[in-house]
Amino acid sequence: MIPATYIHIKDTEIPIYKGTLCVVFTNDLELLKSNIPSVKDDFDDKKLYAHAIFSEYKGYESFICVFNFNHKTSDITPGTIAHEALHIVHMLAGERAIQLNAWNDEAIAYLLEWVVNMIYTFMEEKGYSAKLNEPDGSSKST
Repeated sequence: MIPATYIHIKDTEIPIYKGTLCVVFTNDLELLKSNIPSVKDDFDDKKLYAHAIFSEYKGYESFICVFNFNHKTSDITPGTIAHEALHIVHMLAGERAIQLNAWNDEAIAYLLEWVVNMIYTFMEEKGYSAKLNEPDGSSKST
């Protein structure tokens, strides 16, 4: 069961490209901002669903993925996780001046795989699961 208010943070050094991947599970914007003060007030609690943020955490350049597993109207799905992970990969590529194109994407594909795996590993550690959307609009846990 998900607590009424929660925050879980895991930061990991990004291999090869450096910087920190910071995965955050929270449903409270104030907890997010108090734990990661560099996060700007660009959204409110109603919009705190899934986000990718480039900011600073613990003094390090950080690529931050935020997920709210207790959102009132939207579930976190595998697609949501892939969506935010792709934003993280693009942010990192931009910060490292990596040219993205269809003929030079293997390294970025490995990075995307690594980011998604880090998110899922943390989900397992904390007991969260993504929901699969059924064709009829209902959802089930993965």
